[in-house]
Amino acid sequence: KMVGYLNMSDPTQRCPDSWQNIALPRPSCGRKSNAPCDSLNITTSGASYQTVCGRFRGYQIGSPDAFFKINDAITTSIETYYVDGITVTYGSPGSRHHV
Repeated sequence: KMVGYLNMSDPTQRCPDSWQNIALPRPSCGRKSNAPCDSLNITTSGASYQTVCGRFRGYQIGSPDAFFKINDAITTSIETYYVDGITVTYGSPGSRHHV
């Protein structure tokens, strides 16, 4: 059972409301220019799952920051790092885990 779908190669698809449409070099979605970060939350409505499948194609706009530690605390939590790109996690903010 598929719970989420976003395919910007499909001309009928639009970006989620909190993201902006970017036309070049190909139809794409990106965070709004003044937003420090943005997420796409896909709920499973309580359905259990064992597999997460997907494909991402990214284009760089601006500087390649990659990973950036938000504070100086020594921690292994994904909550304290900023990622300039795509990550796939599950859980709620404060208790997320990488897929």
